[in-house]
Amino acid sequence: MRSIWLALLVAVPAADLAPGADSGGIRGLVSGLIYDAASRSIRPVVGAPGAAYLGEPLARELDAAWLAPDGDQALALSGGSVYWLKGLRSASLEWRAVPLAEGRPALVAWAADSSAAAVYAPGRLMLVSQAAGVVAVFSTDSLGGRISALAVAGDAAVLAGVEGAGLYRLSAAGEPSL
Repeated sequence: MRSIWLALLVAVPAADLAPGADSGGIRGLVSGLIYDAASRSIRPVVGAPGAAYLGEPLARELDAAWLAPDGDQALALSGGSVYWLKGLRSASLEWRAVPLAEGRPALVAWAADSSAAAVYAPGRLMLVSQAAGVVAVFSTDSLGGRISALAVAGDAAVLAGVEGAGLYRLSAAGEPSL
């Protein structure tokens, strides 16, 4: 019985060394991804809770990053530009520029399926999708306060909590509604 366990302990790691076994991307048990401000990078959390460590950076030289729920995408700020990163779980990371107006994003919220994100910078709110880029831009001046919370609804509408004013629903189809 001992020899069977010993054979398994040797055979399973050796399978990763076989030609063609390398699929690229993140390897091992990955609990999730984080934006590491100290190294200005997106890094995987490798291992299980209680025995995890930060893996090698997947994307570097980032001023900020907001990770999508699917763990494969992020919006990232680098050198004053915003990028949609796709392929964080694979060996081929794509950087796609997102044409946002000037200003650093203050809040970002993702749709549950990671297909779209709302980006708030003082004075404006943008709805961005992977497929179409910037879908809608809203002026926030008429909302009467600073946006303190965001959510993206399933129908690509943005829900914005405005301090002292309430919750607004904004969509590309019409005016903001309370």
